[in-house]
Amino acid sequence: MAELILFADLSADPITMTTRLAPSALPLGILLRPARETDVEAMGTLRAESTGRTDVETSVAEVRATVDGRDGDYLPAASKVAVDEQDQVVAFVQTVGRTADGTDPFVVRVHTQPPWRGRGLGRALLIEAMRAAAETSDRVGLRVDSANGEALSLCRSLGFVEDGAATPSEQPSASAPTG
Repeated sequence: MAELILFADLSADPITMTTRLAPSALPLGILLRPARETDVEAMGTLRAESTGRTDVETSVAEVRATVDGRDGDYLPAASKVAVDEQDQVVAFVQTVGRTADGTDPFVVRVHTQPPWRGRGLGRALLIEAMRAAAETSDRVGLRVDSANGEALSLCRSLGFVEDGAATPSEQPSASAPTG
């Protein structure tokens, strides 16, 4: 697995930014809302399921560590969940406003339950993260698996490009968007 670090420029003129970051239509019955403390376990479980991990406890601990600031200043305004009509988490994004080493806002992870992939949830969550990051920074970063063509295509469609100056050791560990 080759990971790419991508950044999106958020400093474009307001009309371009409004167009590029227009909210996406969501599937019927799905809502986006801020992630809550009570969502951490569901988010960790979803992460484990969407990545094929068998160790759910570790995934929950990693999601919890991000909320607790391990990856940088947790940005609640850019950390959302997509929930179904029963308020079950079907996708989520976690974002830090500034990473532990002081670099740009960074999308730490985006995950979507496999049955919900391809329905625009990853796009909607990334747009929410980008909009929140634009309030404090001119760019936002993320890490994506170069073999995950769907995630890479989504990121590129939202304006993310490779940044030659960034190296994997300079950014927090992140999961490839699965949306």
